[in-house]
Amino acid sequence: MKKIAVSLLGLLIGVQVMGAEMLSSHSFSAGGYKAGVNITVTINTTTTTIDGLGFVMYAISDIFPQGWTCVSSTPAGTVNTTDHKISWDGTTDPPTTLSYVLAPSGTVDPVIFIGQCVGYADGNVVTGTFPNLSLPLLKAHPADTNGDGKITQLEYVSYAGPVAAVFKRGINGGEYNWDGTTLTPKTSP
Repeated sequence: MKKIAVSLLGLLIGVQVMGAEMLSSHSFSAGGYKAGVNITVTINTTTTTIDGLGFVMYAISDIFPQGWTCVSSTPAGTVNTTDHKISWDGTTDPPTTLSYVLAPSGTVDPVIFIGQCVGYADGNVVTGTFPNLSLPLLKAHPADTNGDGKITQLEYVSYAGPVAAVFKRGINGGEYNWDGTTLTPKTSP
């Protein structure tokens, strides 16, 4: 017996099936989301079959957060706005890379993505469900008074008080970019 494994950011699960194997993984273009800033979701898939003839059909789908809008997909997928779902299907091996662009909205933290795959090869139906994948909301640093993701020297001094007067002018005019996923600001390039 061979197993189907569905990988999500290094997390592996296995489902036992006879014959074929389908391995899929999710990734995002960013470590978090902010309303109004598009996010690309990429699904990579590899398949193997015992007979070497490949899959004779496949269906891959991903459920994205409610209220988000699918802007585009490559190759073109079918979007179901009622179920917040994008799907791809065909009568060959699945493409190795599927991707879609979402326009996020709201402030839910985190949001959840749920993927599913099914195929037919070697006389068997191969199914799998990706583990739930979460994407955190990017939060503005408290000193970032205008929420632009940068802390200017004036914002820093206002936030930190008199001790911040020793803040030295850094790269990019003294601004620090904060990605919202860590407590440590990153210096602008």
